[in-house]
Amino acid sequence: MKRTLVARSGTERVAAALAERLLRPGRTLVLTGAGLSTESGIPDYRSPGRGEYKPMLHHEFVGSAATRQRYWARSALGWATIIQSQPNAGHKMLARLQQSGVVRDIITQNVDGLHLKAGSPAEDLLELHGTLFRATCSNCGATEDRKLLQDRLEAENVEWLKIARTMHGEAGRPTTRPDGDAEPWRRSPGENAPGRAARPDGDSDIPEELSYLDFAAPRCLHCGSDSLKPDVVFFGGSIERDVTRASLEKTDACDRLWVLGTTLTTYSAFRLARRAAEQGKELFICTDGDTRADELDAVVLRSRERLGQLLSDVGKLVAPEEHDGKVEVRVPLEQ
Repeated sequence: MKRTLVARSGTERVAAALAERLLRPGRTLVLTGAGLSTESGIPDYRSPGRGEYKPMLHHEFVGSAATRQRYWARSALGWATIIQSQPNAGHKMLARLQQSGVVRDIITQNVDGLHLKAGSPAEDLLELHGTLFRATCSNCGATEDRKLLQDRLEAENVEWLKIARTMHGEAGRPTTRPDGDAEPWRRSPGENAPGRAARPDGDSDIPEELSYLDFAAPRCLHCGSDSLKPDVVFFGGSIERDVTRASLEKTDACDRLWVLGTTLTTYSAFRLARRAAEQGKELFICTDGDTRADELDAVVLRSRERLGQLLSDVGKLVAPEEHDGKVEVRVPLEQ
């Protein structure tokens, strides 16, 4: 039977209850979503105030050279936010819990690489939707480090990026979208300087002085094709079979599944929660709104606290400590 908890600000009892659950015998699998990374400056898709945001669609990207050109132009502008973002308290605490053996595996829908930056072991982390830190050629399959690709984009688009950054400097720092590209901007009618607000818009709304058509899209270093794609699963795309298989195997092997910071809208994530529930495993969901899995047999926590803060509070109660090279995990007796 589903139980819903509502966490009030500073609720130590909630943190204690969660810590107690985490320390029960068995294997804990954690599934994370965009809500974990918002505190690191990476926007999500569905938070209040995001407005209408049309994500990149797989068929549009692979089917249109102009769409790829537009994406890479925005990506070149948005890359700074991705590369400079740092793991927050939530990422760090999950990594600490992994290192201490309290949490075994993490499956993340996020493509920002912050779990790895926080110290989560690569062998115990499954990036369900890929990573922005690698690009793959859809034509020949060759891969390229995204950092090196950025160097090429910078070298081949010096003037375009200089103008774009100057305009963004007048309008405010470009807003990076969940896909890793920057939101375009537009002017108000009759305005001579860029508008102050960065908003999602189509090509027709960009300033006349700057056109995506003037941006040199990257080509594969191996085959010369313009089919380079960030190694992420865009909406409508398919997850690789080995990734799907690994996610199901990790779910089957766990004794409990914690779902953190995701509405489970994508089927690839929802089916893991459903599978765990169908197997009679403990399913815990923590987010600030409704989820696709709310009708499953789960404990659902509606929390207005920042997820990083909540995980920190739980971690402090779990309190891994070193004793003669061994890790001892304790929780206060008084709940």
